[in-house]
Amino acid sequence: MKNILYSFSLFFLFSCESMDWYSTLEENDNAQEILNQLNDPELRKGKIFVFSQHIDEPVVAKIRINGEVFLIRRDELQSFELKEGDNSLYTYLVAFGDEVGNCAKEPYVFNTKDFEGYETHYFLLWEIKEGGKVFDCYRDVHVTEEGFHYIKENPRSRWKQDWLLNYYKRS
Repeated sequence: MKNILYSFSLFFLFSCESMDWYSTLEENDNAQEILNQLNDPELRKGKIFVFSQHIDEPVVAKIRINGEVFLIRRDELQSFELKEGDNSLYTYLVAFGDEVGNCAKEPYVFNTKDFEGYETHYFLLWEIKEGGKVFDCYRDVHVTEEGFHYIKENPRSRWKQDWLLNYYKRS
């Protein structure tokens, strides 16, 4: 019995140590800079904005943008550099060294050539129930600027289908 308690204690300590406690926004302390970018038509050109609406409050999700990993909390807004050509976005958690928790299982990839006229790209990070699953999963949703601002300001409101730029399917 003593060995089992010792083992569980060690497991708990190592689990806590590997958890991420701070988001990239908290680490960089650049919330005002991101808001300035979002609100200035010139500063927002060439950016990807992500607003997280995942449900679990204490959970810091990982988001990989063009190969670089960042950490994001619920209700946080973060901005990233847009590349010409292919851009990828993938939100996930890590469990026992594996990337888990994304509904699609693959990064969402979009090419700037497919979105002529869009100088800025907007994403909502949603956590949803998929097809009767017990656990929620993350969905990276590419939306229009109008949809992004509306949902950011009115998170519990209905959204219009024409705000959607990527294919969203519930299993």
